[in-house]
Amino acid sequence: MAGRGTPRDRTVDVVGTFAVHVGRQRLMLRPSVQRVIALLAVHGDLNRVDAAGLLWPDLMPSRGHANLRTVLWRVRHDAPGFVCEEGDVVGLSPDVGVDMLGQREWAWRALSGEDPWIPAPRSVGRELLPGWGDSWLVYPREELRLLHLYALEAAGQRLLMGGRHGEAAGLAITAVNIDPLRESANRLLIEIHLRDGNRLDALRHFRQFRTLLLEETDTDPSPSLTSLVEAATTDLHSTAGLHPNRAAPPRRGRKRGPDSSLPISRNESGTTSQARRKSRS
Repeated sequence: MAGRGTPRDRTVDVVGTFAVHVGRQRLMLRPSVQRVIALLAVHGDLNRVDAAGLLWPDLMPSRGHANLRTVLWRVRHDAPGFVCEEGDVVGLSPDVGVDMLGQREWAWRALSGEDPWIPAPRSVGRELLPGWGDSWLVYPREELRLLHLYALEAAGQRLLMGGRHGEAAGLAITAVNIDPLRESANRLLIEIHLRDGNRLDALRHFRQFRTLLLEETDTDPSPSLTSLVEAATTDLHSTAGLHPNRAAPPRRGRKRGPDSSLPISRNESGTTSQARRKSRS
């Protein structure tokens, strides 16, 4: 019953902040009405028995059905035209647009490599109804998270191969923000930096990822990722002491910045200005 793929006057947003709009007007709805509309937006058409069981799993079926009847009456009053009832089936009306459906459509296009390229929807990467603790959100939330990750990586790789490094970096950063410990997303961002000639950025990000991985899981990045960074930044290792697996020691007499692992001030031979002052004295 829910509408798909075209702009709608009536819309439901469930990715990020929950919102129901008629045109540009946002409807202020009671929590019980919000939950019913959100359930139908996420799960699609449902039998009344299933809908009541998902919304009130701890109640007797008869009580759950009574609650559903009451809330559907409130929906018809507070959000007319949003819900369609056909016999024992309840769902969103055909003219209601759902942001999650548009995101899924974009993600599958990105995974299949369809042309023309369509930029990611603005809320891609955000969580499905964050802060909501309903059990019926557990699997759809994880499904959307993984779909976002795979689609962002696929689209970013495609843009990278096409030389569109800025757009690719934006998608890669979004994927890293979704899951900072995901190596494939971090690897994509590092590859973009390297392809763009920004080797220090690649090295910096690798070391940040390695540190986080060690802190959270007590493991190292894969040998293939370590070798990629090491091979691309060999000369940086020899002149600046920036081997991917070695942290640079703090420099005396200088305040450590947010990334003290990077060289601060060096001449062409790799000697620090502090060392030059020391040798003169």
